[in-house]
Amino acid sequence: MRGRAASQPRVSSSLDIVAIGDAIVDVIATADDDFVEQHALVRGGMPLLSAEQADLSRHVPMADDITVEADSGGHTDGRPLPALLPQFLEERYRLSRGFRAAGAVRIGAAGGIGTPYAAAAAIALGADYLVTGSINQVSVEAAVADDAKVLLCAATPTDFAMAPAADMFEAGAQVQVLKRGTLFAQKAKRLRHLRGIGDYLRQHRQATASQIIGDLGPVIRGWANYYRHGASKHAFHLADHHVGPFHSTRKS
Repeated sequence: MRGRAASQPRVSSSLDIVAIGDAIVDVIATADDDFVEQHALVRGGMPLLSAEQADLSRHVPMADDITVEADSGGHTDGRPLPALLPQFLEERYRLSRGFRAAGAVRIGAAGGIGTPYAAAAAIALGADYLVTGSINQVSVEAAVADDAKVLLCAATPTDFAMAPAADMFEAGAQVQVLKRGTLFAQKAKRLRHLRGIGDYLRQHRQATASQIIGDLGPVIRGWANYYRHGASKHAFHLADHHVGPFHSTRKS
């Protein structure tokens, strides 16, 4: 009876790009004996694989499931599922011709699957399984306010906007948020704009007035034109609150 190589535990991963990377750090990095002794290291004491495991790895794929994460309702790279999923399916087929085990890797779909029709379309594209995310927020079990669930259920694809992500605000990351019935997108963009001005002033404390006006003038002018209608008094008061301390510091 012939045995079959198996790996435990099962490994699943989510990807949104097809690319090949080469790990060159282990090739170009060196550690002399002094470094090893200083850090109390043991040479050969951290092998990733044994000789037997390395031999068996030729028959086992690195992952059991790969989820293709396309354009979603939250953090997104703007990659549509109909274009992204076929890339992964084609790559699996290409690899399986030289490495049979690659054909056993299941490829799932995630992102934008919020209706039965969307689920059927993803399966028709060739997905082996589906993963849902944002649509789960309107489920009975979701710990989301009822008013928010009503807004989400009534939303259409045009009711969303890109705004600074609350959990990655400092990094400048963008996330899709509901704009219909909320002011999050507008307020987040305004805060990001004012934060950018504050960061500039902190980094250019020794800059001349002409340089600051030249750099910030077009930005502030465009922002002022946008807010000159409506609650402009409140908007400019908020701007003074964020920018004022730096301006006062320069004066003194």
